[in-house]
Amino acid sequence: MATTVVLGASQNTARFSNRAISKLIALNHPVIPVSPKGGNIHGVTCVTSLEAVETHPDTVTIYVNPTLIEQEVDKIIALAPRRVIFNPGTESVMAIDKVKSAGIAVITDCTLVMLDSGRY
Repeated sequence: MATTVVLGASQNTARFSNRAISKLIALNHPVIPVSPKGGNIHGVTCVTSLEAVETHPDTVTIYVNPTLIEQEVDKIIALAPRRVIFNPGTESVMAIDKVKSAGIAVITDCTLVMLDSGRY
């Protein structure tokens, strides 16, 4: 299975990023949570920045404010994922355009819904 980077990972079980990590793990998808706080989520150690990701992931799924994405978009592109998922509320026109211009597929959808519906 291809690796998924979860940008905006949270240890708070009420957060959608936490639920996505749990679901990805349950479906045997390797996951790399990214959180500046570090820590451990569902048995997986978080990296504290995109620069700390040591692999080219298949997917980057985003759970952070669009303003933050605009600061991180070049780092996302540098990872060379096959696709980037902008979850509801994370959409940034600038970041979406920049990711598309880099030849990376952009999906504006909910990762949890995609996983539940078999579209992931």
